[in-house]
Amino acid sequence: MSYSNNWVNGIRKTLIESHTKEEIKNLSTSELKKLHAKYMEDGTEEAEAEAKMIKKEIESRGEEKK
Repeated sequence: MSYSNNWVNGIRKTLIESHTKEEIKNLSTSELKKLHAKYMEDGTEEAEAEAKMIKKEIESRGEEKK
């Protein structure tokens, strides 16, 4: 039963935290840096994928994620 609950909670978390590329582009650089830090702390594969997308957007704006 806990496996089912963990799976469902994982799906919900992914759906809630996932951002589209369009949403990422609309955020300010400071918001992106905060979001990137949050995803890096999470440590899941999904969070790492989000963090990579955010890092690319930050770099495309001529700023490096520190």
